[in-house]
Amino acid sequence: MEEDNQNQEQQSNQIPRRPAADSDSETNEVPRRPAADWDSETNEVPRRSAADWDSETNEVPRRPAADWDSDTKDVQKQRGGKGPKRDYFDKSFTSSEYFKIHQRVHTEDKPYSCDQCGAAFTQQSNLKIHQRIHTGDKPYSCDQCGAAFAQKGNLKNHQRIHTEEKPYSCDQCGKNFCESGHLKRHQRIHTGEKPHRCDQCGKTFTESNHLKRHQRIHTGDKPHSCDLCEKTFKTPEHAESHRRVHTGEKPYWCEQCGKTFSHNSHLTTHKRIHTGEKPYSCDQCGKTFAQSSDLKKHQRIHTGEKPYWCEQCGKTFAQSSSLYSHQRLHTAS
Repeated sequence: MEEDNQNQEQQSNQIPRRPAADSDSETNEVPRRPAADWDSETNEVPRRSAADWDSETNEVPRRPAADWDSDTKDVQKQRGGKGPKRDYFDKSFTSSEYFKIHQRVHTEDKPYSCDQCGAAFTQQSNLKIHQRIHTGDKPYSCDQCGAAFAQKGNLKNHQRIHTEEKPYSCDQCGKNFCESGHLKRHQRIHTGEKPHRCDQCGKTFTESNHLKRHQRIHTGDKPHSCDLCEKTFKTPEHAESHRRVHTGEKPYWCEQCGKTFSHNSHLTTHKRIHTGEKPYSCDQCGKTFAQSSDLKKHQRIHTGEKPYWCEQCGKTFAQSSSLYSHQRLHTAS
């Protein structure tokens, strides 16, 4: 009885809740407010789609990492191990260090310099190779003839003399070469390209060493001398060739007829008698020649040039042989 009286007293002491303005009098509940994008038909609020949401798969694709590889779909580590190749200006590099070295091609930065002559290089390895010019170091030697070289690539090119390998061929005449540089120079015969120009007289040349030799005409420099007669020459090849006048040496011989020559260029020219090759052609009349000197003489027919003149009477000639024949008229009289 006492417990019932206490419960009744507690119930009478409670403050009744006030109904909300939108409450349902029957259920005494406040209905939930619909969301702004609430669907009245399905009575559901649709999920908001991401900006890159795929309506077909109903999935939001994962964003690829900055160094994501589209082929393997794996994120490879940039540091440590092998990372993905980095593409810059359509040239790719396997490491940032190689890319840094390559950039020096564009910036012309040459941080490595020779302490003897001051020549500068983009890579330390190139400086090391250059220094062998001063030291005379030739660490690479041919196991067949003993010839030594400062660079490994030069040894490889030399070994093709023994193997007779000529992997580089001209696509215009089919002539083969053991070095890519020789092929490049040869192709200028067909294209007529002469990229090296003398800044004093404007004469152009197909090879830089030909320009260097030509410039000695202006300077008068003859740094190479014969050790037998002390005659001086502009190039070491000319000095060596001259020395054979004293020794009578003819180290170059034709495999077809056995004829020997003191100069390799003379042998090359001679071989064209057997092959019938005439690689030099006139651009005006199309006539072909076995030697470039013959082409040059022929072209004077078209140009009218007569570079040889008689000191006694002033008469000019297109060929030196014609001048010599003419000079005999003066000496005979």
